[in-house]
Amino acid sequence: MNSQPSNSEFVGPPRFRFALVRTFCLASGYSPKAVYRKIERGDWVQGREYRKAPDGRILIDYEGVQRWITGLHRAASN
Repeated sequence: MNSQPSNSEFVGPPRFRFALVRTFCLASGYSPKAVYRKIERGDWVQGREYRKAPDGRILIDYEGVQRWITGLHRAASN
């Protein structure tokens, strides 16, 4: 019997700095609705916590979100 979790149960550390919203949500536990709300309210800023790809899709910046979580984004913007 395989003791490894299935892909739907386990998401390892990010291999890329940026992830599509769905992938970020699987890794972080945030819902897509919560992510889009943070963007709409201005909690997450384009170029800091997320970026828009040339095709218009939103990519979440893992490093930017880590700074946001720890409060370092405030120090970087001052």
